[in-house]
Amino acid sequence: MESHDLAPVLIMGFFILIPIVKILLNHQHKMTELTYRLNQQNMQPPLPEQNQVSQDVHDLKQLVQQQAIAIDNLSTKLDRIGPSDVQDRFSESA
Repeated sequence: MESHDLAPVLIMGFFILIPIVKILLNHQHKMTELTYRLNQQNMQPPLPEQNQVSQDVHDLKQLVQQQAIAIDNLSTKLDRIGPSDVQDRFSESA
C-alpha cells in the first residue's frame, strides 16, 4: 500500500473518530451533571419530619434506659429482701 492510498483511509478514520469523541464527551458531561445534582440533594438539610423521628427515637432510647435502670434497682432490692421475706409478707396480708 502506497502513501497516497493511505491518506484517504486516515482522513475517513478521522471523520469517523470525531463523532465518537463528541458522543463520549457529551456522555461524560451528562454523568458529571448527574453526580453533581445527586451530591447537592444529599447535602440538603433534613426535613422537619426527619428531625421529629430522630427526636422520637432519642426519647424512646432514654425511656428504655430509665426502665432498665429501674428494673435493675428493683431486682437488687428483691435480692436484699430475700424470697422468704416476700413470702412472709404475702402470707401476712392474706
